[in-house]
Amino acid sequence: MKRLNDRAFHILQTEVRRCLDSGAIGQVQAELALRRLERFRLQSGSPVTEAELKEAIFDLIPTFNLKVLRQAAKLNRPPSPVWFGLKLGTAAIALSVGGIWLVNRPIPWIRYSVMEVAPFLLTPSYMAMDHNYRRAIALVEQSDQLVNKATAFEDLDLGTQKVKSAQKHLDELPAWFLGHYPGDYCRWARCYWRFTIDEFKSARQEIGRMEAKLFQEKNAQTRFEQIEQALGEAVRIIRDGATGETRTNAIADWRSAIDSLNQLPSSTLAGRLARNKIAATERDFKDIVGFQADSDRNSRLIEVAEISANAAKQKTTKAPMTVIQLEQVQESWKSAIAKLEQIKVDDPDYVEAQSRKVAYLQNLNAIEERIQIEQESIRAYEIAERMSENLISMADPKTVDRAEIRRKFQTILNQLDKVNPNTTVYARAEAMRVSAEKRMK
Repeated sequence: MKRLNDRAFHILQTEVRRCLDSGAIGQVQAELALRRLERFRLQSGSPVTEAELKEAIFDLIPTFNLKVLRQAAKLNRPPSPVWFGLKLGTAAIALSVGGIWLVNRPIPWIRYSVMEVAPFLLTPSYMAMDHNYRRAIALVEQSDQLVNKATAFEDLDLGTQKVKSAQKHLDELPAWFLGHYPGDYCRWARCYWRFTIDEFKSARQEIGRMEAKLFQEKNAQTRFEQIEQALGEAVRIIRDGATGETRTNAIADWRSAIDSLNQLPSSTLAGRLARNKIAATERDFKDIVGFQADSDRNSRLIEVAEISANAAKQKTTKAPMTVIQLEQVQESWKSAIAKLEQIKVDDPDYVEAQSRKVAYLQNLNAIEERIQIEQESIRAYEIAERMSENLISMADPKTVDRAEIRRKFQTILNQLDKVNPNTTVYARAEAMRVSAEKRMK
């Protein structure tokens, strides 16, 4: 090992030339100093110390920069074994962390290979999956309680946050890897998840349904708050003793608010709160406005009920209809019947209301029957579809038992027979039937 390494030599050489250029020393002094430094660089042995450098330079260049000398001496020291080991260890750790990061990336062909050879390297993935699974399950349950059993609008607001959090954790779960249970990891980590693909789809569908319900709930809540505001303003105007056209308009607004409360979907929290509010609102209306207003109200109820009935009739002209479309028609009939049921026995319009109610109930029963038929047909088709997919995926061309295959296809055909012609899945069921019959030949 050279006594003076190249880096230290070049630093000292630069300072010597600077002193020469500034006129602090002459050419002869500069050459002698550089010769001494060059001699150190050619020698082998222990590194030159700061004292040796000072002794070799300062007799020729008294103004030599002491800081430069110390910097050169420091650079000339050999690296510490501890420091070298520390750098080597840091590099090894960085490479290890990088390797673990790489094998835990959501890349199927890497994950599967590592799982077979060294599954312990996937521990970070298993930890993340276990955490996200636990949080997703807990949040789905909390969301269901808050959204489907809400008692106040605050529950819906909190439910919205829970649904978003549950969706976030579900998104973090690698669906293509869920079927591989990490037995070794779960034995010592005591994880308990058995999150299959079907459960994953079911959780996503549940979150999707709650998101749709929250959208409906939010719209109903906004409408409910607007109605409450309009109702409060109408009541204030009448109680303040308004007369003439102002009073007439306020009475009309009050009636409209009551009708609007009745129109809120009963399946929403706002609709349920509206039903509780209607009785008190109608009582106040009757006490303040009087019998004439009550009679007018009955006429308006019959009119609004007829509007809902006509809307339901128009929607049912389309066939077949989805379950959602049928449920919308069902809600229209229920809304029309609910309005007629508000007309009391001692009201003069009661007989007409009951006559209409009988007809509406018949239509409502017919729609409910269609909903049941549609749901049963969908279930039958989905069962047949799963059976067909399982048959295709499990069939081994080398060991095909034609009799068994024909029996299973016949089972699928029997299942398709349960699909009603006047349903949305009938066309697909018939296509599946044709395919199954061809395969049986």
